[in-house]
Amino acid sequence: MIELFLDGETRVGLVGVVGAGKTWLARAIADEWRARGNEVAWLDASLGALGDVLAVSLGTSSADALSALRERGDVLVVVDGARGDESLRDWLARVGDTRVLCTSRDRLDVDRMQLVDVPALDASDARSLFEEHAKRRGHAVAPEDGPLVLEIVRLLDGLPLAIELAASRTAIMPVRLLLARLRAGFEVLGALGSALESALDALTPTERDALAQLSVFRGGFRLESAEAVVVVDAPALEVIASLRDKSIVSQEGERLHLLYVMRDRAASSADPASLAAAEERHAEHFGELCLRLAKGDRKGLLAERENVLAVAERMLSKKPVTARRAEPALRAMSALGDALLDVGTLDAFEALLEPTLVATQGSGAKPSLEASMVLIRGTLRLRRGDVPSATRDLLHALGVATTVGDRLLEARATLELGHALELRGDDPAALTHFERAAALFDAEGDTIDHGRALQAAGSSLMRTGRATEALATLERAIAACEASPDDACAASIAWARAALDCGDARGARSRVEQARASQLSRRLRARASWVEGLLALERADADAASIALRSASSDLRALGAVREALRVELALSLALRERGQDGEAYVLAKGALSGLRDVDRDGAAIACAHLAVLELEAGRADLARTLLGSVGTTRSPEAKDVLAAAQVRLDPTWPAPPPTTVQGRAARRVWQSISPSKRPPPPDDALLIGANASWFRAPHGERVNLDRRRNLALLLAHLASAARSSVTSSELVAAGWPGEKVIATAGAHRVRVAIATLRKLGLKDAIVTTADGYTLASNITVVRVD
Repeated sequence: MIELFLDGETRVGLVGVVGAGKTWLARAIADEWRARGNEVAWLDASLGALGDVLAVSLGTSSADALSALRERGDVLVVVDGARGDESLRDWLARVGDTRVLCTSRDRLDVDRMQLVDVPALDASDARSLFEEHAKRRGHAVAPEDGPLVLEIVRLLDGLPLAIELAASRTAIMPVRLLLARLRAGFEVLGALGSALESALDALTPTERDALAQLSVFRGGFRLESAEAVVVVDAPALEVIASLRDKSIVSQEGERLHLLYVMRDRAASSADPASLAAAEERHAEHFGELCLRLAKGDRKGLLAERENVLAVAERMLSKKPVTARRAEPALRAMSALGDALLDVGTLDAFEALLEPTLVATQGSGAKPSLEASMVLIRGTLRLRRGDVPSATRDLLHALGVATTVGDRLLEARATLELGHALELRGDDPAALTHFERAAALFDAEGDTIDHGRALQAAGSSLMRTGRATEALATLERAIAACEASPDDACAASIAWARAALDCGDARGARSRVEQARASQLSRRLRARASWVEGLLALERADADAASIALRSASSDLRALGAVREALRVELALSLALRERGQDGEAYVLAKGALSGLRDVDRDGAAIACAHLAVLELEAGRADLARTLLGSVGTTRSPEAKDVLAAAQVRLDPTWPAPPPTTVQGRAARRVWQSISPSKRPPPPDDALLIGANASWFRAPHGERVNLDRRRNLALLLAHLASAARSSVTSSELVAAGWPGEKVIATAGAHRVRVAIATLRKLGLKDAIVTTADGYTLASNITVVRVD
């Protein structure tokens, strides 16, 4: 910040809400200015006229203050708590080009003053500040309280003053109780409440009324939303601009934000009738806005997530639930649910989904709105592998849509039913549903959903071996989704996947590179990485394949797309076999068989083929034959190719046709070229730790990837190499954060958090706390794999 003065600025204003840390930042700037050998004059604007305060600061009379100031050379004058009134302007005119730094809640309207907004702390810095101040009060925050601290600093909007006050309360109450008290209100913070009251007292009655109505928003809002909700005796735009100038409302890009602490104060002092009316306008507005955003601005819709959830929560809190209350909530929730299905962050939405469906039954709301929510529930169930329950929901939604003549709802239900039929193994019926959905969307002019249905149809054609038709259908999907970059990229990636199976590696690579040029969602990045991994497999580059496929698996698992992740891990298993990492390949294939057995017949068949070859190479041919014999009828060319490759590995005379898919070709090449290791597969009842602890699998557990969690991997590797000896915190700090200089207490805290995380990931029974550190449990067999 001091660079502004060094670059020639003479007037800088630090602007922010109560508790944002303006004074703290000003003191840091002043200290740096002094460290450069210069003088600082600190003026508290609340103590009187600035000329008199300056005189006291300089030790002169008021008459001599300005001349004394000019004689002191590079002096920095700090005016703490400045107000943008005429007296400040007059005083600045008299001090001329003297460097002046002001702190203020108001956006100072002063000539030549460079205003700098003081932002709130991010979550990491806010948590560190809380823990530091709690420790000063004699309370070290326990690792298991970390999530509670993050929730506290979120409630406090990252404001340093609020965080310091809250942390000081840990001397007399546990973190959990402090969080509960803060959720009920901010009286527990005392001094902050007084500061907030003074800020609110400085507002005009109209500004206070507008502020109370703005308290109904959650997670920020657009200006158009504020104008739709706020009704006061002045233009809403002008009043909101005034609140922005006074740092009551903040702004990031096009979105405005009201601090939680300020919202709580404003709501508690609001007229109940006025607040209830604002809540009704808020619900009606978001019911309509979300429908509009759903048609072409999915990013904008996702930005309104907190507001939509607030609409639903308020509807649930008021009885009876009437159609007037239910319909806006159902509109907003159904639009948001469709968007969230593509990004995977559904926890808060799902928590409200079932209560919303129960509460709105019998409310008199339009049946199509309720059916839209049932459709979303069915889609969620389908993605989790519960095909029977999902099918019931989808058929219900389809029945309502047909009865009331809602063609778009009918199309959406038909599309999802196609996916359900696909999972049940009925490809012909699935394709019929995809084509029917595409026709319905096309008739209604919904080009983007038309493209999505065509993409599903193209992928279905590819699975059944109709490659030429599939590529043509996917080309139509790309064209239909032109207005939606994400959907167009999704169709392009699907085309690349199909083209790769057809042997067109160049075309597949070109389409994926084009998709990568866009700002892809995490799901699409994962699918692009999947295709890139298959491209590397095709050219026998096992190293590049393993990197790309690990990335795809990690992202898909983070999104909750477990079935897709398991399919990726089967391809990864091939790359690992080619690199000689048989142990991890076995763990991946076994995990895939367990996860896919009941939800993906073809995927389970591919997993059986992988395991059969591994068992054969370990010298257990009978078990290999049993595994292959357990596989029923397969549908996809990919499954048939991989099974044929396994049969050829078992019996080189097997009359298998040439493979037609990339995984079939890779399996045939890898399994025929690798010599049997004769090593038995790793035992199920052991703790398996991969090379460099990049992954582990707890006894009878699932494989956990640590590729992107280097510190955890280094800690686990060190524990595993300690041969059951106790390892101290200082040794683990050196191992987990090599080269870093960390004070003992901070290092011990880091280790506690890391160990708690490893335990949550599956090592609860494997890591034991000792008198002086940690060790691996003596009753668990540890196997270092590959």
